[in-house]
Amino acid sequence: MPLDTSITNVGEYFSSHYLDSTFARDVKDLVEKWNEQGSQAAPRRLQTLGQLYFRAKTDAIDEDEPMRRGLTSDLVRGWHSQLLEALGYNELTRFDIPVEGGDAYVPALGRVNRYNQPWLVICETWFCLPDGSLKEGVPGESPLEMTVDSGQWIDNHHSSLSTNHYPPSTPPKLCSGDWTRLVGRVLTEEDAPRWLMLLAGSQVLLLDRNTYSQGRYLAFDLDDAYGRKE
Repeated sequence: MPLDTSITNVGEYFSSHYLDSTFARDVKDLVEKWNEQGSQAAPRRLQTLGQLYFRAKTDAIDEDEPMRRGLTSDLVRGWHSQLLEALGYNELTRFDIPVEGGDAYVPALGRVNRYNQPWLVICETWFCLPDGSLKEGVPGESPLEMTVDSGQWIDNHHSSLSTNHYPPSTPPKLCSGDWTRLVGRVLTEEDAPRWLMLLAGSQVLLLDRNTYSQGRYLAFDLDDAYGRKE
Protein backbone atom coordinates (compact mmCIF):
# COMPACT_ATOMS: atom_id res chain seq x y z
CA MET A 1 0.00 0.00 0.00
CA PRO A 2 1.79 3.18 -1.13
CA LEU A 3 1.33 6.42 0.73
CA ASP A 4 -0.26 9.40 -1.03
CA THR A 5 2.00 11.24 -3.48
CA SER A 6 2.00 14.26 -1.17
CA ILE A 7 3.54 12.19 1.65
CA THR A 8 7.18 11.15 1.45
CA ASN A 9 8.02 8.15 3.57
CA VAL A 10 11.61 9.27 4.18
CA GLY A 11 14.00 6.42 5.00
CA GLU A 12 10.99 4.04 5.05
CA TYR A 13 9.66 5.51 8.26
CA PHE A 14 6.78 3.10 7.67
CA SER A 15 7.98 -0.26 6.39
CA SER A 16 6.38 -1.74 3.29
CA HIS A 17 5.13 -4.66 5.38
CA TYR A 18 3.42 -2.31 7.85
CA LEU A 19 1.79 -0.30 5.09
CA ASP A 20 0.55 -3.43 3.33
CA SER A 21 -0.67 -5.35 6.37
CA THR A 22 -1.45 -3.04 9.28
CA PHE A 23 -1.70 0.66 8.41
CA ALA A 24 -5.32 0.65 7.16
CA ARG A 25 -6.47 -1.17 10.28
CA ASP A 26 -4.62 1.21 12.59
CA VAL A 27 -6.24 4.32 11.09
CA LYS A 28 -9.72 2.83 10.63
CA ASP A 29 -11.17 4.33 13.83
CA LEU A 30 -9.65 7.73 13.07
CA VAL A 31 -11.08 7.77 9.54
CA GLU A 32 -14.50 6.85 10.89
CA LYS A 33 -14.26 9.69 13.41
CA TRP A 34 -13.38 12.12 10.62
CA ASN A 35 -16.36 10.92 8.58
CA GLU A 36 -18.66 11.52 11.54
CA GLN A 37 -17.29 15.03 12.09
CA GLY A 38 -18.04 16.05 8.51
CA SER A 39 -16.96 19.62 7.71
CA GLN A 40 -15.39 19.98 11.18
CA ALA A 41 -12.92 17.14 10.60
CA ALA A 42 -9.28 18.18 10.33
CA PRO A 43 -8.91 16.98 6.68
CA ARG A 44 -11.95 19.02 5.64
CA ARG A 45 -10.71 22.09 7.49
CA LEU A 46 -7.33 21.71 5.81
CA GLN A 47 -9.02 21.40 2.42
CA THR A 48 -10.61 24.84 2.79
CA LEU A 49 -7.18 26.47 2.99
CA GLY A 50 -6.22 25.71 -0.61
CA GLN A 51 -6.80 29.17 -2.04
CA LEU A 52 -5.15 30.82 0.95
CA TYR A 53 -2.09 28.60 0.52
CA PHE A 54 -1.65 29.52 -3.15
CA ARG A 55 -2.06 33.22 -2.40
CA ALA A 56 0.66 32.96 0.28
CA LYS A 57 2.85 30.98 -2.10
CA THR A 58 2.44 33.67 -4.80
CA ASP A 59 3.68 36.30 -2.35
CA ALA A 60 6.58 34.07 -1.25
CA ILE A 61 7.76 33.59 -4.84
CA ASP A 62 8.47 37.31 -5.11
CA GLU A 63 11.34 37.00 -2.63
CA ASP A 64 14.39 34.89 -3.47
CA GLU A 65 15.73 34.76 0.10
CA PRO A 66 13.62 32.44 2.28
CA MET A 67 14.33 34.43 5.45
CA ARG A 68 12.89 37.58 3.87
CA ARG A 69 9.60 35.99 2.91
CA GLY A 70 6.84 37.20 5.16
CA LEU A 71 8.50 40.51 5.98
CA THR A 72 6.18 42.30 3.59
CA SER A 73 3.39 39.73 3.24
CA ASP A 74 0.76 39.13 5.89
CA LEU A 75 -0.35 36.02 3.98
CA VAL A 76 3.08 34.41 4.20
CA ARG A 77 3.59 35.50 7.79
CA GLY A 78 0.22 34.16 8.89
CA TRP A 79 0.16 30.91 6.91
CA HIS A 80 1.43 28.67 9.71
CA SER A 81 -1.16 30.05 12.13
CA GLN A 82 -3.93 29.21 9.67
CA LEU A 83 -2.50 25.73 9.18
CA LEU A 84 -2.28 25.03 12.90
CA GLU A 85 -5.81 26.25 13.51
CA ALA A 86 -7.12 23.89 10.83
CA LEU A 87 -5.24 21.03 12.48
CA GLY A 88 -6.87 21.88 15.80
CA TYR A 89 -3.84 23.44 17.52
CA ASN A 90 -5.34 26.82 18.33
CA GLU A 91 -4.33 27.25 21.98
CA LEU A 92 -0.55 27.12 21.71
CA THR A 93 1.82 29.30 23.70
CA ARG A 94 5.23 30.21 22.33
CA PHE A 95 8.13 29.09 24.43
CA ASP A 96 11.84 28.32 24.16
CA ILE A 97 13.15 24.79 24.58
CA PRO A 98 16.31 24.56 26.70
CA VAL A 99 18.99 22.38 25.11
CA GLU A 100 22.69 21.76 25.70
CA GLY A 101 22.24 21.73 29.44
CA GLY A 102 20.23 24.94 29.41
CA ASP A 103 23.04 26.91 27.75
CA ALA A 104 21.05 27.39 24.54
CA TYR A 105 17.44 27.47 23.44
CA VAL A 106 15.34 26.51 20.43
CA PRO A 107 12.28 28.69 19.71
CA ALA A 108 8.98 26.81 19.44
CA LEU A 109 5.42 27.76 18.59
CA GLY A 110 4.03 25.50 21.28
CA ARG A 111 3.92 22.13 22.95
CA VAL A 112 1.24 19.52 23.53
CA ASN A 113 1.57 17.27 26.58
CA ARG A 114 0.13 13.83 27.16
CA TYR A 115 -0.01 12.30 30.64
CA ASN A 116 1.87 15.37 31.89
CA GLN A 117 4.79 14.59 29.60
CA PRO A 118 5.91 16.40 26.41
CA TRP A 119 4.25 14.67 23.47
CA LEU A 120 4.47 17.06 20.52
CA VAL A 121 6.54 20.19 19.97
CA ILE A 122 5.72 22.45 17.04
CA CYS A 123 8.41 24.64 15.45
CA GLU A 124 8.56 26.72 12.30
CA THR A 125 11.09 27.85 9.77
CA TRP A 126 10.87 29.96 6.63
CA PHE A 127 8.29 29.46 3.88
CA CYS A 128 10.08 26.91 1.67
CA LEU A 129 8.94 26.87 -1.95
CA PRO A 130 8.39 23.66 -3.94
CA ASP A 131 11.05 22.85 -6.52
CA GLY A 132 8.73 23.69 -9.41
CA SER A 133 8.37 27.26 -8.18
CA LEU A 134 12.09 28.00 -7.94
CA LYS A 135 14.10 29.69 -10.65
CA GLU A 136 16.08 27.46 -12.99
CA GLY A 137 19.35 26.38 -11.42
CA VAL A 138 18.31 27.28 -7.88
CA PRO A 139 18.73 24.30 -5.50
CA GLY A 140 15.73 22.90 -3.69
CA GLU A 141 14.78 24.32 -0.31
CA SER A 142 14.92 21.81 2.52
CA PRO A 143 13.31 22.81 5.85
CA LEU A 144 15.99 20.94 7.79
CA GLU A 145 18.73 22.92 6.04
CA MET A 146 17.24 26.27 7.05
CA THR A 147 18.79 28.16 9.95
CA VAL A 148 17.12 30.03 12.78
CA ASP A 149 17.52 33.74 12.21
CA SER A 150 17.86 36.25 15.04
CA GLY A 151 14.62 37.83 13.85
CA GLN A 152 12.72 34.71 14.83
CA TRP A 153 14.46 34.70 18.18
CA ILE A 154 13.80 38.37 18.95
CA ASP A 155 10.15 38.07 17.94
CA ASN A 156 9.80 35.06 20.16
CA HIS A 157 11.26 36.70 23.25
CA HIS A 158 9.40 39.95 22.82
CA SER A 159 6.11 38.22 22.14
CA SER A 160 3.42 38.76 24.76
CA LEU A 161 2.95 35.00 24.63
CA SER A 162 6.55 34.20 25.61
CA THR A 163 6.75 32.25 28.85
CA ASN A 164 10.49 32.80 29.39
CA HIS A 165 11.88 35.68 31.40
CA TYR A 166 15.64 36.21 31.61
CA PRO A 167 17.58 38.71 33.73
CA PRO A 168 19.06 41.47 31.54
CA SER A 169 22.57 40.40 32.55
CA THR A 170 22.08 36.83 31.30
CA PRO A 171 20.57 37.00 27.81
CA PRO A 172 19.58 33.66 26.29
CA LYS A 173 21.66 32.04 23.61
CA LEU A 174 20.09 30.85 20.41
CA CYS A 175 21.05 27.27 19.55
CA SER A 176 23.36 27.45 16.54
CA GLY A 177 23.16 25.46 13.34
CA ASP A 178 20.45 24.45 10.90
CA TRP A 179 17.20 22.70 11.79
CA THR A 180 18.80 19.29 11.32
CA ARG A 181 20.96 20.06 14.35
CA LEU A 182 18.27 21.89 16.32
CA VAL A 183 15.77 19.07 15.93
CA GLY A 184 18.45 16.61 16.97
CA ARG A 185 19.15 18.63 20.11
CA VAL A 186 15.47 18.84 21.06
CA LEU A 187 14.81 15.14 20.49
CA THR A 188 17.78 13.98 22.55
CA GLU A 189 17.00 15.97 25.70
CA GLU A 190 16.02 14.02 28.81
CA ASP A 191 12.44 15.30 28.61
CA ALA A 192 12.26 15.21 24.81
CA PRO A 193 8.84 15.02 23.16
CA ARG A 194 7.91 11.95 21.16
CA TRP A 195 7.21 14.10 18.09
CA LEU A 196 8.40 17.35 16.58
CA MET A 197 6.40 18.97 13.80
CA LEU A 198 8.34 21.47 11.66
CA LEU A 199 6.27 23.87 9.57
CA ALA A 200 7.93 25.27 6.44
CA GLY A 201 5.40 26.93 4.17
CA SER A 202 4.78 24.41 1.42
CA GLN A 203 6.08 21.55 3.56
CA VAL A 204 5.41 19.99 6.93
CA LEU A 205 7.79 17.49 8.53
CA LEU A 206 6.75 15.06 11.25
CA LEU A 207 9.82 13.87 13.12
CA ASP A 208 9.86 10.97 15.57
CA ARG A 209 12.26 10.87 18.52
CA ASN A 210 12.69 7.11 18.03
CA THR A 211 13.73 7.26 14.36
CA TYR A 212 15.10 10.73 13.64
CA SER A 213 18.73 9.75 14.16
CA GLN A 214 18.22 7.03 11.53
CA GLY A 215 16.99 9.56 8.96
CA ARG A 216 13.41 8.24 9.05
CA TYR A 217 10.45 10.60 9.17
CA LEU A 218 7.41 11.80 7.20
CA ALA A 219 7.39 14.83 4.89
CA PHE A 220 4.11 16.34 3.67
CA ASP A 221 4.04 18.29 0.39
CA LEU A 222 1.17 20.75 0.70
CA ASP A 223 1.74 22.11 -2.80
CA ASP A 224 1.05 18.69 -4.27
CA ALA A 225 -1.93 18.06 -2.00
CA TYR A 226 -3.61 21.40 -2.68
CA GLY A 227 -2.73 21.27 -6.36
CA ARG A 228 -4.79 18.10 -6.82
CA LYS A 229 -7.74 19.53 -4.86
CA GLU A 230 -8.43 16.14 -3.31
